[in-house]
Amino acid sequence: MANQLITLDEYKTYKGIRSVEKDDQIRFIISAVNSFVKNYCNRTFVDQYDTGNELTTYFDGTGTNLVYLDECPLINVATVSTSIDGGITQELLVEDTDYYVDMQEGTIQTVSGSVFVLGATNPHKTLEVVYLGGYEVAPDDLKIACLDLVEYYKEESYTPKKSLKSSETTQFITKELPPHIKRVFDLYRVIY
Repeated sequence: MANQLITLDEYKTYKGIRSVEKDDQIRFIISAVNSFVKNYCNRTFVDQYDTGNELTTYFDGTGTNLVYLDECPLINVATVSTSIDGGITQELLVEDTDYYVDMQEGTIQTVSGSVFVLGATNPHKTLEVVYLGGYEVAPDDLKIACLDLVEYYKEESYTPKKSLKSSETTQFITKELPPHIKRVFDLYRVIY
């Protein structure tokens, strides 16, 4: 499946599975995990890489000289422009004259260190960035965390074992991701 962080073949290789008996169940879980991770991290990782469909991101306010883009690493920054009237008119900025781009970190920063927009009458859409970003393939640590999450759901590790007494089950019920998986996802999470 296109634009997936992990695939059925990767999971089966990771777990040493040769049988096709549970492929439909595993495909379903993989699809859910792929969607979950993208939603949890507030980014798509691999969806933009080959599409050529640029993203347009707006930033409100005038008090910043550094902005972070969601889909990084950056592939290309097409335009960066500012507006003092809520995005109605735009002033195109020039790279290395008005701003610097850190392609790996996914940041854009003013050259002078001053804020991007001064004197805006409307702080809405004061900065517009049109760019392409993301990974060709998901990073290995993210893939392993996704594969482990598929296993977690496939084996129903989130449910207590049947041999436990009902009074003992509450300590095993959690609304959190397994800590080793959550730590990796949090490395890639964009928090607004």
